Amino acid sequence: HAAAFSPPLFHAMMAVAALSLAHQEGTERLDALQHYQQALPALQSNLRSAEDLSSDGAFLTHFLLLIYEIAAAEAEGSNLWAQHLAQLLRISLLRREVFGGERFPFITWWICNIDLYALFSGAGTGDFVGTMLNNDMIPPPSFHLYPLGMDGASIMYVEETDTLPIVLQLNYEVTVLAVRLGLLAKELKQEAAQRTSRFSLHEQHVDIRMRQSRILELQESLRQLWVAPNIMLLGQRLDLLPRRSQQLFQHASSLYRACIIFSHTSMWPSQRLDTGPEFDVEIGQCVSEILHTAEGVVNAGRLELRFMIFPLFMAGFASTD
Repeated sequence: HAAAFSPPLFHAMMAVAALSLAHQEGTERLDALQHYQQALPALQSNLRSAEDLSSDGAFLTHFLLLIYEIAAAEAEGSNLWAQHLAQLLRISLLRREVFGGERFPFITWWICNIDLYALFSGAGTGDFVGTMLNNDMIPPPSFHLYPLGMDGASIMYVEETDTLPIVLQLNYEVTVLAVRLGLLAKELKQEAAQRTSRFSLHEQHVDIRMRQSRILELQESLRQLWVAPNIMLLGQRLDLLPRRSQQLFQHASSLYRACIIFSHTSMWPSQRLDTGPEFDVEIGQCVSEILHTAEGVVNAGRLELRFMIFPLFMAGFASTD
């Protein structure tokens, strides 16, 4: 509906659709590129006021152009994904001022997840998801899944009502803790870059203990989620869950284990050297569990479950095998 009144949104939709077809058919991306190149000038000529910038058309256009940039990315090629994320943050804050909230919380949740993985990879700063967290703008679990009902909330099917709300809440809580972990890692890395070699051995040990205590708080919060009796029960009967409940549980459990590995290995440059072998057992368990989940996903031919890629990367990075 919004595309009928927004030429930039129309071109962004066509660009993503054409890119998807090109991927499926293994053909050139010329149509997609043409529409993409029309979307940006059309967007600039359409933005004449704060009202234009806060419009659904501007918000959805930048979201689709972000998706396009990620999907069309080439090694060593220039890419505008970070600029689209920065603009989406500006627009989201403006829309909160104008509308008192977000009309498309489902889209905001997607952007938060994209920014989280950019933060973990070191490619992004986490500004979008950090601002959403600090301003209590991360959408609640009832808005995370498509399709959406008339009220904007996710539609649930009869067979999902016993499990999906629990798993949605779990996935939300793991994701929020993952955001906090990623932002803490960014802070600790910045501190490490500014640290001088003039620290005495004692000062270095005190500094490491302080860092470890901040990390431990997040680790404990993550672990507590997985000892809740209803969560343990769901994990034991995973194969019996409806598909969406099962996939979301796999996402939450894999992200959780990737976070535990990340928290032990990647919070500052020399973390593994500074902390010793006392965490090897927990890291090894997380690696095994990620590989077990990934093996099940691959054996089932569910290669569209791309959320396994980051946990597999962390498992491969941390594994001694």
